[in-house]
Amino acid sequence: MGEENPRLKWVNLNVGGKKLSTTVDTLTRYEPNSMLAVMFSGRYNLKKEKGYVVIDRDGECFGYILKWLRHGQLPRLEHDKYVELLREADYFQLHDLEKAILDVLDSRKADLTRTEVIKGIQSGATDFRGMDLHGLDLSKLNLSNINFTEACLREVNFSGALLISANLDKADSEGALFCRSSLQKSILTYANLCGASFVGANLQNSKLTRAVFSRTDFTNANLQHADFREIDAVDCNFKGANCELSNFNWSNICRSSFNRTNLYSAKLYRAQLSSCSFYRADLRLADLEYADLSNVEIYQTDFEGANMRNVEMSQKNYEMARARGARM
Repeated sequence: MGEENPRLKWVNLNVGGKKLSTTVDTLTRYEPNSMLAVMFSGRYNLKKEKGYVVIDRDGECFGYILKWLRHGQLPRLEHDKYVELLREADYFQLHDLEKAILDVLDSRKADLTRTEVIKGIQSGATDFRGMDLHGLDLSKLNLSNINFTEACLREVNFSGALLISANLDKADSEGALFCRSSLQKSILTYANLCGASFVGANLQNSKLTRAVFSRTDFTNANLQHADFREIDAVDCNFKGANCELSNFNWSNICRSSFNRTNLYSAKLYRAQLSSCSFYRADLRLADLEYADLSNVEIYQTDFEGANMRNVEMSQKNYEMARARGARM
């Protein structure tokens, strides 16, 4: 008997706690240039736990992704679920799936189309304040210095776009995609950024004071010198982000992940950080005076020189932080 075709080999997956099974062929054939195709190409040794390849993403959405990879058909979903699926498709670089989802989302009539936005910019237009651009694909465009004040930018795809010094003050950007976009010196004050994704984005020196965040993803984003004062951010992900010298004073950031995050010299004065995770985070020289660190996870966190006077935290974490160089 000949050897079994490796592309027909079954793979067990644990995606965000949801266990699924499929074949290597399903994961690699339909979108051969995707991250999944690369992962399961056979060139890499994938880490397994109890026989399952573990992927830390949305398990429910991954089920829809498998249906797409098997049949090339987009499932019928509610609008918000399409937005969540679009975020996962962008992460796994499933470009055909992204296009199919965007075609559905673009079915809602906005004030302008992508083509009209491009023509407007080419003719010198910079003011889009108050416009409804809901669901548009504005990815990879140069939108620097554009005024989006109070615009409806819900579910807009800004992935890979240049938004340097753009003004999104008071904009409704819920569910928008800013993955790998450039937002240096941009203004996002008072903006609604719930469910938005800034994975790999550059927000150096940006202003986000009093913005609202929930389930916002800043994984591997560059947030150096960003101004997050007085934000309301719950259940957010800052994993692997560079928050060096960022300002989170007086902010509510409960139940968020700062695992492996660089918070060197960050300002967290009176920040509400209860139930956050700081696994292997760098908090050297950070100012956490009067911060609420109750129920936090600080395993292997570096606190050398951090100001932690009058911090609310458990006795166990207090001793751990002091042993790691915090000034108590």
